[in-house]
Amino acid sequence: MTRRRSDEGGAGPDPPAINGREPVIKHPFMPSDPPQGKPPKGFPIALGLPWTLFAVCIVVIAALVIFPAVVVPAGSGVASMEVLQAQNAFRALALQALAGIFLALGAYHTARTLRINRESQVAGRYSSAVSQLGNESVEIRVGGIYALETVARDSPRDHQAVVDVLVAFIRRSSERQTLTNEYRLAEDLEAAVRVVGRLPRPSWDRRLLRLSVVHLQLGRFEDLDLKYIDFTYANLAHTVFAGSDLSYSQLAFADIHESGFAKTLLHQTSFGGSDLMHAWFQGADAEGADFSRAKLGGADFSGRRHEGSYRIPPTVLTDADFEDAELSGANLEGVDLARSEGLTDAAVAGAILDDATRLPPGVHRPSQRVRRSRARSAAAARTKSREATPRRDSSTKN
Repeated sequence: MTRRRSDEGGAGPDPPAINGREPVIKHPFMPSDPPQGKPPKGFPIALGLPWTLFAVCIVVIAALVIFPAVVVPAGSGVASMEVLQAQNAFRALALQALAGIFLALGAYHTARTLRINRESQVAGRYSSAVSQLGNESVEIRVGGIYALETVARDSPRDHQAVVDVLVAFIRRSSERQTLTNEYRLAEDLEAAVRVVGRLPRPSWDRRLLRLSVVHLQLGRFEDLDLKYIDFTYANLAHTVFAGSDLSYSQLAFADIHESGFAKTLLHQTSFGGSDLMHAWFQGADAEGADFSRAKLGGADFSGRRHEGSYRIPPTVLTDADFEDAELSGANLEGVDLARSEGLTDAAVAGAILDDATRLPPGVHRPSQRVRRSRARSAAAARTKSREATPRRDSSTKN
């Protein structure tokens, strides 16, 4: 006996044939056939036009014949000519009211037909775009991703479905990324992340999008809304997030070394236990961020000066947590750490500080000689790191 897969993913026997024919298996959400000999539910509506015409005739006869005689009866002490004029005036008013009602019903029917047609077109576009995601051609996959973005913008009711499809595509496609030796992120994978970051999310929606353990190294995700995303254990090395909003996202235990967070919003973002070696945070706002147990060796939190003033301000680290963080060689010049938490003398002893760096109460600044030595060592380490960084090859094909 052949076997088939059940709805739960298991296997089960095929249903037996009836009179030599395969039985018809109905979809679980398909309504059953109406009982024989009885009209289906909504039977008068199914007849449609005859019942509608009958109701219209009744209303017109009542408005033109019955109601005028009731409202303005004859023999009420009024001359017959005046009664006839009053009844005709009522009939004219009734006709105008009926015309307005029929006009409103026609407009409603037209709007309903247009809405149904539009929903049908959106459903067709959605199905076509989803089918393109499985194509072998990267160009067709990218086209399907952008088509889904258009569907989500044109049809708010399909917004969440589009986001769910793209998140599933990112998780599946990132597995292929680990099997390549390319020095850049796959075009379709980068496009999917960018579309997720461009689509607006309701202000009340604080659900985390599950992108943990994905491989998005060497990606460029500038100026995107990436709030409330779970990147736990993800590979985000050499990735650029400049100008994006990663507030309230989870990047714990992730590989984010040599990544860029310049001018990025990082409110209450979790980097706990992550590798942030030689990452740069110039101009970022990391208020309330969690850097506990993170590796921050060589990370750059300083600003960029031009003629004595900051062109790019240092990182905002108000209420940031640095408990057990490794700060050896981290550039904290000009950074205000007065309200940061978890810092100790041993932690800041290996960091690069200057006179503008503000430390929390009870944490002591290392000597000037030690600071200069640390600055020279950090500069040499950054130069070596840049030389070892893989370069993007624009000629590489997916």
